[in-house]
Amino acid sequence: MREGINDGFLTPFKVKRIQTTLDDYIYTSDDQIIEGEIEEGRLYIEPDFNKIIEIKAREAKRVQIYMALYRHFSKVKKNYVLYGRTP
Repeated sequence: MREGINDGFLTPFKVKRIQTTLDDYIYTSDDQIIEGEIEEGRLYIEPDFNKIIEIKAREAKRVQIYMALYRHFSKVKKNYVLYGRTP
């Protein structure tokens, strides 16, 4: 194992969870629908995002968080896997 790590084929890593205030969503009448239809009262959860529903501000925020973490971890030379919430 140590030889694989030293050769760069096996890289130890830690997992860092990315969580936002928009990890689930329920449509309200004051929200703007740009395209398509939405089910009122339905709780949209992580697996629904970017498949059934897209919230551009949510994705922009997740990219911003990811890039900030990437810059931090690249400075300290640690390998992390970043992921969102899973059901």
